[in-house]
Amino acid sequence: MSDDVEPPSGEPVTFFSERVGIIQVSGKIRGRRARKLGIQLEDLAQSGLRRLVMDFRDLSSIDSLGSLSLQRGIDAGLRLHLVVGPGFDADRCLNLRGLARRAVKVHRELEDALQTVRGIVESGMQFA
Repeated sequence: MSDDVEPPSGEPVTFFSERVGIIQVSGKIRGRRARKLGIQLEDLAQSGLRRLVMDFRDLSSIDSLGSLSLQRGIDAGLRLHLVVGPGFDADRCLNLRGLARRAVKVHRELEDALQTVRGIVESGMQFA
């Protein structure tokens, strides 16, 4: 499956299977947008999604509310694969809430993230 869906409360999501999706987020994640993203991540987890590739290559900043939105998705059961650009300080973003030790993997290339997720799905571990 690879359908693009734009939920009423968030960013467009492309689904690769019932349990795996990709979302591209650009600009800034803060304030109202961060809160909406957190709700969207919770909703995706509740709908059965287990792994989400988040393309942050065009993200310019994320504040503590943005980090909280990621935590909300993780707490709801998502495993996140973040794709970040060369200037993105992933350590700072993830360490704001201790996310680095949780269900988050950081990738520098989109293809690397997709390959990792494909490998997990093909191995049958997509639900873990």
